[in-house]
Amino acid sequence: MEVVFFLVIAAIIASVIINKASGKNKPGRRSGQKARNYKRPAIDKPLSSELEQTLGLKMSEAKPLAEKLEHAWNPSLEATVKARLIEKGRVSEQSFSWYQLELKRFFILSAIMKNVPMYSAKVDAIWHDMILFTKDYAAFCEQFHGTMIHHTPTDKAKVTKGASQHERAIFELVYSVLFTEHDYTETIQGLFGKTLLRKSFVEKWQKAKGKERETYLQQELFEVAPEEYEPLIHALIKKLAELLEEAEEHVDRRQKMRSKTIMANRPEDQTPVLLLSYSILALHEPIPEDNNYMSSGGYYDSDDRDERYDHHDSGNDSSHSCSSDSGSGSSCSSSSCGGGS
Repeated sequence: MEVVFFLVIAAIIASVIINKASGKNKPGRRSGQKARNYKRPAIDKPLSSELEQTLGLKMSEAKPLAEKLEHAWNPSLEATVKARLIEKGRVSEQSFSWYQLELKRFFILSAIMKNVPMYSAKVDAIWHDMILFTKDYAAFCEQFHGTMIHHTPTDKAKVTKGASQHERAIFELVYSVLFTEHDYTETIQGLFGKTLLRKSFVEKWQKAKGKERETYLQQELFEVAPEEYEPLIHALIKKLAELLEEAEEHVDRRQKMRSKTIMANRPEDQTPVLLLSYSILALHEPIPEDNNYMSSGGYYDSDDRDERYDHHDSGNDSSHSCSSDSGSGSSCSSSSCGGGS
């Protein structure tokens, strides 16, 4: 009887193990697609002094804008907002600095771009609390931006999924060219490298030649900014045009040699080169499902990442928006009326 009892127990245990293993392959996942067991690491390291001081900027042309931001920053307002969010349990003493870093990066991008998605609920929470202190926030905006950086809810009913995907791809592209990625970039901003640029955008960009490419990027991505920002915008446009050429070479080599390896010439350019390369490949051939890229037909994964928080957009076109998403579900935006953002 004891032998039978132990055999029954062993069978039950084996059944549980098999069920758990088979459960990893969700029924909605396409055959041949890699299971993605990504767990965002907890923020358990202090922000380095170098990142705090430089914001992880890759381009020297961005230094004046970063210095302007730091000059306008209000340490007293920061301390108040930090205390409030820690008391609410939204952030920890240590994680606040990381989320604040990403808010500063958001403000940098919103100063020069037409549309800047924000993809973190906790970064958005810092912005929300800053705005509650209206005089201090208005003073910061005036010093940094010359005008109010408004906070406007995103009407998700008016934003198509294709437009949302394109916004995310543009965000990843410019963010990864301007800023270094750190240990908690994806913890805060969500996974990078899942989205593709809209096909019509890539086609028009590819059809343009020489300086036409730079003009197209200027018109599509960047705001008519103050003269002091022009060197940074010019440097970003030039870099993006160079990366597109590099991506085109990778795609051409891949198609001729049937090589699946895409390695950027410089390690720090790997994210934008991959994004551009797969966006170009999507014009000609289906993207392999195990790349976890998102096409105009939707995500290959089942975890839909179209949750956006308050966003910034330029005051010149109310259709522009920038939003944020990190896994929960509110949606909002910011716009600056007049001025250069």
